[in-house]
Amino acid sequence: MEERARIDEEHWDSVMESLDILFAKVGVVEERQQKMESQFDMSTKLLEQMLLDQQTLAKQMETTGNAVAQLTINQMRHRQDRPPSPASSDSNEDGGFHHRRQFAPGGSGHGRTTVPPHRATNREIAGHTEYNSSRTYMPKMQFPTFDGSNPCIWKDKCEDYFRIFDLPETMWPSIAAMNMDEKPSKWLKVYKMKHGLGDWASFMAPVE
Repeated sequence: MEERARIDEEHWDSVMESLDILFAKVGVVEERQQKMESQFDMSTKLLEQMLLDQQTLAKQMETTGNAVAQLTINQMRHRQDRPPSPASSDSNEDGGFHHRRQFAPGGSGHGRTTVPPHRATNREIAGHTEYNSSRTYMPKMQFPTFDGSNPCIWKDKCEDYFRIFDLPETMWPSIAAMNMDEKPSKWLKVYKMKHGLGDWASFMAPVE
């Protein structure tokens, strides 16, 4: 009986020791899980802040582009509406006078008459100004966003936009990256940390 009791006691001691070790491991696992959750929360907040910064920067770029386009149109209209200088007007009138000089029929030179140069009417000037303004007007175009579907079509739209606005190719990857929706933007975060953006071709290859 004593031997049996001793064996049972040693067995229970072994079981309790195993339970202590198991509880210790569970505590370590829980501690690591808490650290991972806190790191995940920080990463999520950082990603959200980066998305907000990208959206703010995109709006600022759009506002700046519209302001530059409007300023260019106003300057061109101001140049067209500005009257010519007196020197240029005199030279044009003199030139027109000499080129349009005609002799009267039967005259010997002393009775020659002249035809005054043609002066543009207000209607002609307004029509010419409206025509030039219509040629310089650029409609507002929204940059295409990428939601993860049809990357080839998105690539073609991006390149068309870059060429229309004559943007330098070194800026293409950065501008395109700023116009990715939530899922592609999360992928972009990991990709940038490993590889960076690089040039347009090396950036679009993994996107496709």
